Amino acid sequence: MAKTSDAFREIVEKVKGLKRSEQLVLAAFAVTVAAALVMLSAWGARPRYVPLVVNASDDEVREVTAVLEEKGESYRVESGGKVTVRSERKAALAGEISRRGLVPGGKLIGFAEIIDKDSFYTTRDRRRLMMRVALQNELALMIGNLSAVENAKVLLKEGREADIFGGGQPGGASITVRTRPGARLTQDVVSSIAGIVRSAAPNIEPGDITIVDARTNVTYRPQDHKDELFEAPGIFRLKEDVERALADKVRGMFIHMGVDAVVVVNAELDLRKVQEKVQEIDPQGRGPFTLKERRSKSTSSEPVRDGGVAGIEANRRPGTAIGAGAGITAGAMETAALPAASDTREDRDSTYTYSYLVREITQAPKGLAKVSASVVLFDRIVEKDGKVFYDGQIVQERMGDFQQLVATALGIEKETDIVVKHVPSAGPAPTAAGIGVETAPYWETASKAALLLLAAAAFAAAYLALRKLTRKPAAAGEDELPTAMPADRITQLQKAIRDQVTNKPERLARILSRWVVSK
Repeated sequence: MAKTSDAFREIVEKVKGLKRSEQLVLAAFAVTVAAALVMLSAWGARPRYVPLVVNASDDEVREVTAVLEEKGESYRVESGGKVTVRSERKAALAGEISRRGLVPGGKLIGFAEIIDKDSFYTTRDRRRLMMRVALQNELALMIGNLSAVENAKVLLKEGREADIFGGGQPGGASITVRTRPGARLTQDVVSSIAGIVRSAAPNIEPGDITIVDARTNVTYRPQDHKDELFEAPGIFRLKEDVERALADKVRGMFIHMGVDAVVVVNAELDLRKVQEKVQEIDPQGRGPFTLKERRSKSTSSEPVRDGGVAGIEANRRPGTAIGAGAGITAGAMETAALPAASDTREDRDSTYTYSYLVREITQAPKGLAKVSASVVLFDRIVEKDGKVFYDGQIVQERMGDFQQLVATALGIEKETDIVVKHVPSAGPAPTAAGIGVETAPYWETASKAALLLLAAAAFAAAYLALRKLTRKPAAAGEDELPTAMPADRITQLQKAIRDQVTNKPERLARILSRWVVSK
């Protein structure tokens, strides 16, 4: 404690010994450090809001907000049916909403939300956990589209491969479903649910899937048989194909108008409208082809030796009678040999055709359960008088028309299912043909980075100033160069160096030492 007080007293004395200008500079550094600390603490104490519900309808938003107000929670309602809450309360509130059954599980978190919130600082384990949660919600949403199921919850267990530390563990899935009134879980429905899960997690075996009916508390396990509708590539690939085709369609319309766009489409499939058909193809134009097949048909007859059936080796037991009271012994039957074995062959022609299985959605996008879209529009590229530049005013003025265009193209009726935003383009416009728009900077991230850099610079300046104040003076007997010289002595020293020294470092050293010591 005494050393600390002595050091503080020494620092105060050093500060008092400084010039007025140096004291002002030091005071400015201290104020900067204090302001940076205050701003940094305020930024860290600011609550961070994360999405609790996404893509919810107006009724679902009202029900969720009623629960949040009942619990006295802080929340925000944003466009697109999104409700955000404080990050530390998300887990508890998501469990409460899911327990009450207010919002289907697929709307609590989705793949689009993960992509939107992903960053360089997200760890691999956290990203894997978020992907698993999103996959569980997507599976629950797809299972809920089955005609016999009202809603579902899915819990996936990650498998682990065998390594040097121990044996592997198989993955598994637990599904809790609530059937619709009057419906029941038949084996076909159970197999369909298992097929949906396995199409997303093919490493899970049918025996590791458990399905529980919440109404009857009955546990089901799928039988080990194939269901062609939900096998890989399965329904997930069909969902991706539909979403990709719709997104390309919308983006193509904007590109045709000279506006670059990023389009994300979320399509919820109605499994009752997924149809299969076998379509014949003829890639080489040869038509149906015929193959000759030869099938063999054999009949075998062996002597009956023990009263058994002719031709059966296992019944041959010489010396035994056929049965009590039969009066026929094996010896008598040896003389009654039947005809030997016979073999017949027949040839026939079989006709084959080339075909493949096609899965399709009827009347897409109207055949889908729900379609939502998020569109980000950039400034339009305009060429005038040989110059290429961005024009954002045109895009800003026609935002309503663009939103109506997306709604018409995708068959969306609710305005809340469409989010269209305009991002001003930054940087010079491209001179080559085509659209290569740079996105606008992320001002929020830049401001945070600038604040951190300011705080680091303030700390570095304070450290250097403190180090200068606490620097010990040179010990007795040590030469210390002067910190300042009169102007006339500097002129004389420069003249002596020009006149007497020419590429001779030893002479320069002697002159410098003589002039410094003579001071």
